[in-house]
Amino acid sequence: MTEQPINPYAPPAFVEEDLVVAQQVWPLKPTEDADIQSVPDQYQGQTFTLSHLLMTNALEAIPFFFWITGGGLFVYTYFLGFGTNLVLSLSLIVLGVAIFMIGYYIAIWYSFFLGAVYSKWRFRSAVRNRHDSIVNPDDQEVIFVGLSQREDWKKIKLDTCHDIGLLKLNPTTSSIIIESDKERFQIPKNSLFLCEPEVFNHPADPYSEFWLIRLVFQTPEDPRELLIGLAHTDFMPRTNEVRHEKTNIFFKDLLATTVRNSIE
Repeated sequence: MTEQPINPYAPPAFVEEDLVVAQQVWPLKPTEDADIQSVPDQYQGQTFTLSHLLMTNALEAIPFFFWITGGGLFVYTYFLGFGTNLVLSLSLIVLGVAIFMIGYYIAIWYSFFLGAVYSKWRFRSAVRNRHDSIVNPDDQEVIFVGLSQREDWKKIKLDTCHDIGLLKLNPTTSSIIIESDKERFQIPKNSLFLCEPEVFNHPADPYSEFWLIRLVFQTPEDPRELLIGLAHTDFMPRTNEVRHEKTNIFFKDLLATTVRNSIE
C-alpha cells in the first residue's frame, strides 16, 4: 500500500456545514413557506440589549463572588485572624470553606441558571405589553428559548444567542410559533427541510455539551436555518446528560405535535 504525498497547495477538504443552506441536500421536500415577520418597531429589540447581556453575565458570575468571599475569609482567618478566641476563628474558617463550596456547587451544577431566569422574566414582561403578540406569554405550554446561528458557536461572545423568544407548539395547525425579541416565526410542518437535535461546544467551554434543535425551513426567499436552545430555568443540575435528555424530550414533543407526518 503506497501513501500519497500531501499537496500543501490543495484546497481545503469538503465540509458539508460550510455550504450555504440552499446548497445542501435535505431529507424533506417542503411544499409551503414559513412566515417570518419583523416585530413592530415600537417593540423590537427592547429586551435582548447590551444592558440585558451585561446583567445576565453578571448574574452568571455570582459563583466568583462566593469564591472570593469564602476564600478570602478562610485565608484571612487562617493566616492572620487567629487570636485568643479559637472557637470564633475556627467557625470563620468553616464558614469561609462553606461559602467557597456553595459557589463551586453553583458554578458546576447551575451555571447559566440565574441568567436564564432573569431573561425569561424580563422577556415575558415585555411580551405582555405587545398587543399583537402571536404567543401568550402566560400560557403554561409556552417555552422560553434562545435562538442562535451556527457562526455564533465559533466565537467567544457575551451570549451565544442572537435572539430570545417564546415558543409554542400548535397541534391544530401543525406548526411551530415563536415570538422573539426581533422576529415572529410561524413555521408549518410542510415548510421543513430538516428537524433534528444537534450538539455544540462553546470555544470557552469545550467540555460542556449544548444540545439544540436544528430547523431548516423554506421561506419565500431562501431556505433558512434556525438553532433553538431550551433555556433551563428549573432546578435540574446542568450536566451534559440533563441537557441532552431535556432536549430529546422537547424534540419528541415537537415531532408528536407538529411534524410527525412530515418526518415519517
